[in-house]
Amino acid sequence: SDHDIVSLPLMQNITKSASLQLLVNLCMHCLLKDEFITGVYTALLATELTIKDGLSAYSASAFTMYGLVESFLGNHNQGYRYGQLAMTLLIQNPCKDAECSAIAVGCNNILHWRKPLHKLEEPLRKALHCGFEIGDVVYGTFCVSLFFGVSFIIGKNLVELESFMRKTYSRLCDLSQEALVLWAQASMQCVLNLRRETDEWKDLTSLTGEVMNEEEYDRCAKEDKNAVLVMLKCFYKTILAYHFGFFAMAEENCKKLITLSQITRHSYALLSCHFYSAMVFFEQYRRTSKRKYIVWAKKRTRALQQIHNEGNPNAAIYLSLLEAELVSTRIKQPTLVISSYERAI
Repeated sequence: SDHDIVSLPLMQNITKSASLQLLVNLCMHCLLKDEFITGVYTALLATELTIKDGLSAYSASAFTMYGLVESFLGNHNQGYRYGQLAMTLLIQNPCKDAECSAIAVGCNNILHWRKPLHKLEEPLRKALHCGFEIGDVVYGTFCVSLFFGVSFIIGKNLVELESFMRKTYSRLCDLSQEALVLWAQASMQCVLNLRRETDEWKDLTSLTGEVMNEEEYDRCAKEDKNAVLVMLKCFYKTILAYHFGFFAMAEENCKKLITLSQITRHSYALLSCHFYSAMVFFEQYRRTSKRKYIVWAKKRTRALQQIHNEGNPNAAIYLSLLEAELVSTRIKQPTLVISSYERAI
């Protein structure tokens, strides 16, 4: 039981504690590279090691990885259980070296399946500051990217968010890690574009701007074979194109986003990807009356419904808004359409 695990004695063997840390890092590397079998094996080894030999500073990370594997297999209740257990172990055995990785992976891949997104903001803020403090530039940057993304999605005030982004981004740049800075660029440039005042709205659909150069970003993502960076770019370009009324451009980015959806299948961003894709397709249907768009929109809506049926608390608001969109395509009476949106809001 979880009580038995948190009651385990402390690991006395320094070599085994180091081995546990190595296994956790190897597991994450394998899962990011889609080497799933090896990732599962290393997660099992890490979990077995901590259960047999006791708790170490990295036990929280071990159970996070085990929860991640459970979540990847579709066992979200078990994944959430081990994700929460990891958070408990971090409180019981504080370790800044493990905090950054455990919280980053837990929030991005596990906890959002059972916890409202707004409750992940504060742990991520704490973890990113921890990353800067101990010099964990890899997971620290990952936490920055996650915090930026979650804060944007939950509707954080853009003025406050821009201010925080600028301060944090400046600290990232001081680390002189160009490849890592890329993780924070797409979300930040999106916010800067939304805050910018100009008559040339089409310029704001590009992510080339104050902090980001799309061509350089694409080159680095290609060299690193990093599809997650490509997904992030497509996601924020979809939002900008939709927001500024360039729906054909939004559709083009949506299609790219959908082809990359396998990457986000366990991420907190999956819901938003489905939602914005459906919104774009609904708008294209209204503009063209082409049946294919309503079919595509319904497909994205069904995907969200399935996630909702699996117990994810963050899908309901998206579904209510998409149901109102669907009503607006069927009913021509403005008062009924308005009341559908009001219920959703």
